Amino acid sequence: MPKPRPILERFMEKVDTSGGPDACHPWTAARNRYGYGVFQLDQRRGTTAHRWLLGYLRGEPLRWDDEVREAALHHCDNPACVNPRHLYVGTLAQNMQDMIDRRRPHPATLRKYSDRCHKGHLYTPDNTYVTRSGHRRCRKCDRDGQRRRSAMRKELAL
Repeated sequence: MPKPRPILERFMEKVDTSGGPDACHPWTAARNRYGYGVFQLDQRRGTTAHRWLLGYLRGEPLRWDDEVREAALHHCDNPACVNPRHLYVGTLAQNMQDMIDRRRPHPATLRKYSDRCHKGHLYTPDNTYVTRSGHRRCRKCDRDGQRRRSAMRKELAL
């Protein structure tokens, strides 16, 4: 029976390091639907490549339990990158803030964390209310919409 290869050797076969030490090192094997590399630990277990590498380098896997939730984050915004210089351990809150700061998320996510409505009006206590479903609404936009609908009804009535 052949001797199993070291896990780091198996991992590095799937990494393109040709760009040099400071460039992104893209994962060349399978990726999930979000573009993150998928690394098969054994026949039953797999994980994202960047998450596994961070755990391997620090000597213990990243925690994800009821007490601690460690996320593997990228400085480079490239989900396929596994260059250790581009990766760091953080929290989901840090990841969300990073996405907002770099304006990467879906526009609806940006609005959720924004201080302005989709028309640019500032969310202030006087100009904001929360719907029963928990969404913030801009009073100015609602009033403008009511005026438009009222004018349209009057026009149709003529």
